[in-house]
Amino acid sequence: MMTRFAVALIVLTACGGGVATGSKPASPAAPSAAEADAPPGADRLCACADEACAQPFLTQLTAQQMAAPGPAPAQDAEYDRAVACYRGKWKNDNGMLMLKGMPGLVDEACACPDPTCFAGAEERLLTWLKLLSGNALLDSKEIVVVKKERDRFKECAYRLAPESPMVGVYKRVADEMCACADVDCAAAAAHRGNAEIEPHKQAHTKISQRDADAIRRDIARASACMDKLGGTPGK
Repeated sequence: MMTRFAVALIVLTACGGGVATGSKPASPAAPSAAEADAPPGADRLCACADEACAQPFLTQLTAQQMAAPGPAPAQDAEYDRAVACYRGKWKNDNGMLMLKGMPGLVDEACACPDPTCFAGAEERLLTWLKLLSGNALLDSKEIVVVKKERDRFKECAYRLAPESPMVGVYKRVADEMCACADVDCAAAAAHRGNAEIEPHKQAHTKISQRDADAIRRDIARASACMDKLGGTPGK
Protein backbone atom coordinates (compact mmCIF):
# COMPACT_ATOMS: atom_id res chain seq x y z
CA MET A 1 0.00 0.00 0.00
CA MET A 2 1.79 3.14 -1.20
CA THR A 3 0.04 6.26 0.06
CA ARG A 4 -0.11 9.52 -1.86
CA PHE A 5 2.07 11.10 0.81
CA ALA A 6 4.73 8.42 0.48
CA VAL A 7 4.85 8.88 -3.27
CA ALA A 8 4.95 12.68 -2.95
CA LEU A 9 7.71 12.60 -0.36
CA ILE A 10 9.85 10.24 -2.43
CA VAL A 11 9.43 12.50 -5.45
CA LEU A 12 10.05 15.74 -3.57
CA THR A 13 13.17 14.54 -1.78
CA ALA A 14 14.56 12.59 -4.71
CA CYS A 15 14.28 15.70 -6.86
CA GLY A 16 16.15 17.89 -4.44
CA GLY A 17 12.98 19.70 -3.52
CA GLY A 18 12.51 20.92 -7.08
CA VAL A 19 13.84 24.42 -6.45
CA ALA A 20 12.00 26.81 -8.73
CA THR A 21 13.09 30.44 -8.72
CA GLY A 22 10.96 31.57 -11.63
CA SER A 23 13.81 33.80 -12.84
CA LYS A 24 15.94 33.57 -15.96
CA PRO A 25 19.56 32.43 -15.61
CA ALA A 26 21.94 35.23 -14.78
CA SER A 27 24.51 33.71 -17.13
CA PRO A 28 24.65 30.98 -19.80
CA ALA A 29 26.21 28.62 -17.27
CA ALA A 30 23.48 25.97 -17.23
CA PRO A 31 24.89 22.55 -18.21
CA SER A 32 24.15 20.97 -21.53
CA ALA A 33 22.15 17.73 -21.70
CA ALA A 34 25.38 15.75 -21.97
CA GLU A 35 26.85 17.55 -18.97
CA ALA A 36 23.71 16.99 -16.91
CA ASP A 37 23.93 13.25 -17.62
CA ALA A 38 27.55 13.09 -16.49
CA PRO A 39 28.32 11.96 -12.94
CA PRO A 40 27.54 14.92 -10.65
CA GLY A 41 29.97 16.27 -8.11
CA ALA A 42 30.22 19.01 -5.51
CA ASP A 43 32.98 20.79 -7.47
CA ARG A 44 30.72 21.18 -10.50
CA LEU A 45 27.86 22.55 -8.39
CA CYS A 46 30.11 24.87 -6.38
CA ALA A 47 31.49 26.35 -9.61
CA CYS A 48 28.02 27.44 -10.74
CA ALA A 49 27.23 31.12 -10.84
CA ASP A 50 23.44 30.77 -10.61
CA GLU A 51 20.73 28.36 -9.50
CA ALA A 52 19.83 27.34 -13.04
CA CYS A 53 23.32 25.88 -13.38
CA ALA A 54 23.41 24.30 -9.91
CA GLN A 55 19.95 22.73 -9.79
CA PRO A 56 20.54 19.78 -12.21
CA PHE A 57 23.64 18.73 -10.27
CA LEU A 58 21.83 19.06 -6.94
CA THR A 59 18.91 17.01 -8.28
CA GLN A 60 21.24 14.17 -9.29
CA LEU A 61 23.17 14.27 -6.02
CA THR A 62 19.96 14.26 -3.96
CA ALA A 63 18.53 11.34 -5.91
CA GLN A 64 21.71 9.36 -5.23
CA GLN A 65 21.55 10.29 -1.54
CA MET A 66 17.92 9.17 -1.20
CA ALA A 67 18.68 5.88 -2.96
CA ALA A 68 21.69 5.03 -0.78
CA PRO A 69 20.90 1.82 1.16
CA GLY A 70 23.00 2.78 4.16
CA PRO A 71 25.80 5.00 5.47
CA ALA A 72 28.33 6.02 2.79
CA PRO A 73 30.82 8.47 4.34
CA ALA A 74 32.49 9.54 1.09
CA GLN A 75 29.17 10.08 -0.68
CA ASP A 76 27.74 11.88 2.37
CA ALA A 77 30.75 14.23 2.48
CA GLU A 78 30.47 15.04 -1.24
CA TYR A 79 26.75 15.66 -0.96
CA ASP A 80 27.08 17.82 2.17
CA ARG A 81 29.76 19.93 0.46
CA ALA A 82 27.36 20.52 -2.44
CA VAL A 83 24.55 21.45 -0.04
CA ALA A 84 26.87 23.85 1.82
CA CYS A 85 27.76 25.57 -1.47
CA TYR A 86 24.11 25.81 -2.45
CA ARG A 87 23.02 27.18 0.92
CA GLY A 88 25.93 29.61 0.97
CA LYS A 89 25.05 31.11 -2.41
CA TRP A 90 21.26 30.87 -2.35
CA LYS A 91 19.37 31.09 0.94
CA ASN A 92 17.27 27.99 1.62
CA ASP A 93 15.03 27.65 4.68
CA ASN A 94 12.27 25.27 3.68
CA GLY A 95 14.33 22.18 4.47
CA MET A 96 14.47 23.31 8.09
CA LEU A 97 10.72 23.88 8.12
CA MET A 98 10.21 20.38 6.73
CA LEU A 99 12.36 18.83 9.47
CA LYS A 100 10.59 20.75 12.24
CA GLY A 101 7.04 20.18 11.02
CA MET A 102 7.08 16.66 9.64
CA PRO A 103 7.27 14.68 12.93
CA GLY A 104 4.18 16.39 14.33
CA LEU A 105 2.17 15.87 11.16
CA VAL A 106 3.21 12.22 10.99
CA ASP A 107 2.26 11.86 14.67
CA GLU A 108 -1.19 13.23 13.82
CA ALA A 109 -1.65 10.68 11.03
CA CYS A 110 -0.37 7.80 13.15
CA ALA A 111 -2.81 8.68 15.95
CA CYS A 112 -5.77 8.12 13.61
CA PRO A 113 -8.06 5.22 14.59
CA ASP A 114 -9.53 4.68 11.12
CA PRO A 115 -8.80 5.20 7.39
CA THR A 116 -11.09 8.25 7.11
CA CYS A 117 -9.17 10.13 9.79
CA PHE A 118 -5.89 9.02 8.22
CA ALA A 119 -6.92 10.30 4.78
CA GLY A 120 -7.60 13.74 6.24
CA ALA A 121 -4.24 13.82 8.02
CA GLU A 122 -2.51 12.69 4.84
CA GLU A 123 -4.19 15.48 2.87
CA ARG A 124 -2.97 18.08 5.38
CA LEU A 125 0.55 16.66 5.19
CA LEU A 126 0.47 16.68 1.38
CA THR A 127 -0.69 20.30 1.31
CA TRP A 128 2.08 21.30 3.69
CA LEU A 129 4.72 19.44 1.65
CA LYS A 130 3.59 21.13 -1.55
CA LEU A 131 4.00 24.53 0.08
CA LEU A 132 7.62 23.69 0.90
CA SER A 133 8.48 21.77 -2.25
CA GLY A 134 9.59 24.80 -4.23
CA ASN A 135 12.69 25.29 -2.10
CA ALA A 136 13.45 22.39 0.27
CA LEU A 137 17.09 21.44 0.65
CA LEU A 138 18.41 18.84 3.10
CA ASP A 139 21.91 17.61 3.93
CA SER A 140 22.79 13.92 4.41
CA LYS A 141 21.90 13.79 8.12
CA GLU A 142 18.63 15.61 7.50
CA ILE A 143 17.75 13.19 4.71
CA VAL A 144 18.14 10.30 7.19
CA VAL A 145 15.57 12.00 9.43
CA VAL A 146 13.17 12.49 6.51
CA LYS A 147 13.55 8.83 5.48
CA LYS A 148 12.70 7.71 9.01
CA GLU A 149 9.59 9.90 9.08
CA ARG A 150 8.57 8.64 5.65
CA ASP A 151 8.95 5.02 6.79
CA ARG A 152 7.07 5.72 10.02
CA PHE A 153 4.20 7.21 8.05
CA LYS A 154 4.11 4.21 5.71
CA GLU A 155 4.01 1.79 8.65
CA CYS A 156 1.08 3.69 10.17
CA ALA A 157 -0.70 3.53 6.81
CA TYR A 158 -0.12 -0.23 6.70
CA ARG A 159 -1.48 -0.57 10.23
CA LEU A 160 -4.82 0.83 9.11
CA ALA A 161 -4.86 -1.18 5.91
CA PRO A 162 -6.64 -4.54 5.67
CA GLU A 163 -4.53 -7.56 6.50
CA SER A 164 -2.59 -8.88 3.52
CA PRO A 165 -4.16 -12.03 2.02
CA MET A 166 -0.71 -13.62 2.20
CA VAL A 167 -0.99 -13.78 5.99
CA GLY A 168 -3.98 -16.09 5.77
CA VAL A 169 -2.30 -18.29 3.17
CA TYR A 170 0.83 -18.80 5.25
CA LYS A 171 -1.21 -19.51 8.38
CA ARG A 172 -3.40 -22.06 6.62
CA VAL A 173 -0.41 -23.79 5.03
CA ALA A 174 1.37 -24.00 8.38
CA ASP A 175 -1.79 -25.46 9.96
CA GLU A 176 -2.11 -28.03 7.17
CA MET A 177 1.55 -29.04 7.30
CA CYS A 178 1.47 -29.41 11.08
CA ALA A 179 -1.66 -31.62 10.81
CA CYS A 180 0.09 -34.02 8.39
CA ALA A 181 1.18 -37.51 9.44
CA ASP A 182 4.01 -37.80 6.89
CA VAL A 183 6.45 -35.60 5.06
CA ASP A 184 4.87 -36.09 1.62
CA CYS A 185 1.55 -34.72 2.91
CA ALA A 186 3.35 -31.69 4.35
CA ALA A 187 5.27 -31.13 1.11
CA ALA A 188 2.01 -31.20 -0.87
CA ALA A 189 0.50 -28.57 1.43
CA ALA A 190 3.59 -26.40 1.03
CA HIS A 191 3.39 -26.78 -2.76
CA ARG A 192 -0.25 -25.64 -2.80
CA GLY A 193 0.61 -22.65 -0.64
CA ASN A 194 3.53 -21.65 -2.86
CA ALA A 195 1.22 -21.66 -5.88
CA GLU A 196 -1.12 -19.24 -4.09
CA ILE A 197 1.69 -16.95 -2.96
CA GLU A 198 3.50 -16.79 -6.31
CA PRO A 199 1.23 -14.12 -7.90
CA HIS A 200 1.86 -11.84 -4.90
CA LYS A 201 5.61 -12.35 -5.24
CA GLN A 202 5.48 -11.58 -8.96
CA ALA A 203 3.49 -8.41 -8.25
CA HIS A 204 5.98 -7.41 -5.51
CA THR A 205 3.04 -6.90 -3.15
CA LYS A 206 4.00 -4.65 -0.24
CA ILE A 207 3.09 -5.72 3.29
CA SER A 208 3.30 -4.10 6.70
CA GLN A 209 5.82 -5.04 9.37
CA ARG A 210 2.89 -6.44 11.34
CA ASP A 211 2.01 -8.83 8.50
CA ALA A 212 5.66 -9.67 7.81
CA ASP A 213 6.14 -10.71 11.44
CA ALA A 214 3.04 -12.94 11.31
CA ILE A 215 4.29 -14.58 8.11
CA ARG A 216 7.72 -15.23 9.61
CA ARG A 217 6.14 -16.94 12.61
CA ASP A 218 4.08 -19.24 10.38
CA ILE A 219 7.07 -20.06 8.18
CA ALA A 220 9.05 -21.01 11.29
CA ARG A 221 6.13 -23.10 12.55
CA ALA A 222 5.76 -24.92 9.21
CA SER A 223 9.50 -25.55 9.04
CA ALA A 224 9.53 -27.02 12.55
CA CYS A 225 6.64 -29.35 11.68
CA MET A 226 8.40 -30.50 8.51
CA ASP A 227 11.56 -31.24 10.50
CA LYS A 228 9.56 -33.36 12.96
CA LEU A 229 8.22 -35.39 10.05
CA GLY A 230 11.65 -36.14 8.71
CA GLY A 231 12.55 -33.12 6.65
CA THR A 232 12.78 -33.82 2.93
CA PRO A 233 9.83 -35.51 1.15
CA GLY A 234 10.57 -38.95 -0.27
CA LYS A 235 13.01 -39.94 2.51
